[in-house]
Amino acid sequence: MEEPEYQFGRPKITQQDLIFASALKVYSMFSLRRFITDLKDAKDIGFIEKAPCFASVGHFMQREDITPTIKKLIQLSASILKSVETHFAVDSSGLRTTRFSDYCIEKHRIKREHHWMKAHVISDVDTHIITDVEITDENGADCVQKP
Repeated sequence: MEEPEYQFGRPKITQQDLIFASALKVYSMFSLRRFITDLKDAKDIGFIEKAPCFASVGHFMQREDITPTIKKLIQLSASILKSVETHFAVDSSGLRTTRFSDYCIEKHRIKREHHWMKAHVISDVDTHIITDVEITDENGADCVQKP
């Protein structure tokens, strides 16, 4: 992912730092506000140049244009074990979002229902390393995601 050219105003936080912060946020399993302490520690150690605020990380994680970069990083991290990984499994998991739909109000007279997404994952059977992932809506089928 290319860094945007700096023109004027406050210097932007690098894409590299924001990707690291996003991965750390997910790995920590804390809310955006609570993981900031871990992010400051990462800056003190030297993993990132500047610790972004929680809102910057949240906005960055919602951008769809970073998806190819994240997928490439997943594939790159798995390629190290290419000589070891030989047997793969495909599976999916449902992920609940915080957005609500009107479906339950119309159909079942229930007030709120969460939207769902599916993560279709290919992982090695022995090492359990994720080698590729595809995110779809709640009705996405496993068989059509990867050849």
